[in-house]
Amino acid sequence: MDKVINAPIIGKGDFLVIVGGGRWGARGATIAKEAGAKAVIIDLNQSCLASKVVDAILTEKEMREAKIEGTALVIGDLTEVLANILKYTHPQWIIPAAPGGIAGKLTEKWLAIKQFKITENKFLVKRALTGLPKKVVLSEGLGTITSSYMPRGMWCQIPCSQPNICPVTSRKKVAPMYELLEFSLSEAVSHYKIFVAQDLGGVGALSGPEVQDWLEYVEGLEPPYSLAVAISCKCHANTALFEVEEIIR
Repeated sequence: MDKVINAPIIGKGDFLVIVGGGRWGARGATIAKEAGAKAVIIDLNQSCLASKVVDAILTEKEMREAKIEGTALVIGDLTEVLANILKYTHPQWIIPAAPGGIAGKLTEKWLAIKQFKITENKFLVKRALTGLPKKVVLSEGLGTITSSYMPRGMWCQIPCSQPNICPVTSRKKVAPMYELLEFSLSEAVSHYKIFVAQDLGGVGALSGPEVQDWLEYVEGLEPPYSLAVAISCKCHANTALFEVEEIIR
């Protein structure tokens, strides 16, 4: 798994997709503007925080017809608009600025387009949990795991360089969260992907080409199989787990 040592730099003219227009989405839009990059921010709420800092507010249809210059808020379903954007453009960065694991939702949407049956599976979750320390598991759902070195009810220091000893709790991290997940998921499912979020000036970002390579990879898999997709930094992670099957016609 790739590990980034130096903070990435946004280039002038780079294209960013920001999923969610709340506090972190607005921060991402501001970073893009300051760097001279182009950015699409996706949100269902036309009055979200990002609407105060963007250059234009568009529908998805208007976005397809317009040449994006500067920053634009696109109104629509987060996962659906992101999936459509990735069909015909190649963003340098994707900023997941909405609650939940957008990588898992995007993967499910991508596979659903191919008309595969996607099923959340509590047994996959239980298998994955056997490889994670109990203290870092914040919650588990039918097909999801939220893990963190930060206990529930406490908040991270912002900004934070994610040192080995947490500046808030003084808890030592025995390993980055993505390494704990690697150990857990490798034995829980037949295929998995851990996207390591990179610090893009105060917001976490995923490499756009890496996301598109992953979607191309899952397109080539032959069901049935089990799958896990996670977004992780050193301290936190959201993981989605599901079974993929062919639909019998």
